[in-house]
Amino acid sequence: MATSASAVLLTAATPWESRPLAKALGLLPDGPGLWRGTLGARRGILLETGMGGPAAAAALERVFGKANGSTPGLIVSTGLCGALQPELRPGDLVVDVHGGPAELALAAPAAAKKAGVTLHIGAVADADHVLTAAEKRALAGKLRAAAVDMESAAVRLWAGGRGSDFLAARAVLDALAEDAPSQAPEGGSFAAALRFAAAHWTKLPRLAATGWRARRGMDALGRFLSVYLGDLDEHA
Repeated sequence: MATSASAVLLTAATPWESRPLAKALGLLPDGPGLWRGTLGARRGILLETGMGGPAAAAALERVFGKANGSTPGLIVSTGLCGALQPELRPGDLVVDVHGGPAELALAAPAAAKKAGVTLHIGAVADADHVLTAAEKRALAGKLRAAAVDMESAAVRLWAGGRGSDFLAARAVLDALAEDAPSQAPEGGSFAAALRFAAAHWTKLPRLAATGWRARRGMDALGRFLSVYLGDLDEHA
């Protein structure tokens, strides 16, 4: 499949990641789980995929299958992640550019400084479920990775098979020693949040703190990507 170097695709798993990112980047709705606009000098697309690698691959194939034309030249797996190193803190950003062009890595530190965010360059490992603190520590002992998520590996594989450049840009939600909530509201509506709160009322303080962290992380990620993608175009 041909690629379009003038387009960038962002993927995010859930409404709690995709919606604030779309707002931060000025992208407009274009159907369920899809936003479009401009990012720097490129056409920008944001796709909400659902959680996990299989869901991410299926969503990409559904929107960018063979019958749907060219694949964007740059694909970015965005959203939240768990820390695998003790120096990473909630709200920090992790960028994984392994295997990509050198300019993807070179532009990141300057963009982070302009955006006022804390950035770590490192590998993002893969998991098929939300890891507990013990599981994260065990994984950190096996891998030289900065963070872990559930979608980036699948998105990387899909992008590579279509000749697109890839990077993961993620905001840390939970530190290495912390458990992340394994459940979240289904959908991003206020009604969905109320139903979830009623069913999990004993966990509301922790869930509220997690929600605040997620908003802060996605805000930092949006600021970074806005600067970063513009800088890539300037140096292209």
